[in-house]
Amino acid sequence: ALLQNAGAALRRRRRQRLVITREAEVFYLVRSGLLLVSATASARHRTMLSLLFPGDIFRTGHAPPLAGVALTVATTTEVGRLDGKTAEQLIEGEPKIRHFVARRSTDLLARQMLHVA
Repeated sequence: ALLQNAGAALRRRRRQRLVITREAEVFYLVRSGLLLVSATASARHRTMLSLLFPGDIFRTGHAPPLAGVALTVATTTEVGRLDGKTAEQLIEGEPKIRHFVARRSTDLLARQMLHVA
């Protein structure tokens, strides 16, 4: 599959977090497992915003501007981590990859909207 081996492979265990920063965009490509996108709801609680499944692509630049937004590993997970500049070069340089990323982003958005409705 396109981008399957792209980026640095990160293997994480349940409850570990992946960093989301506004300073430098990062693309996370979910290869296996399940990730939770969540935000701080109060001092002791978090609100789940979305689930990420294998094949999903998460851009930190598209994270909602909420306090404590984080990616938390729900099951043993492997992701590919690409810095934003490298990912953009791949997307711009290859029409098949551009189409793949757009399709995966659209699928994720549709799934998120389904859960909101």
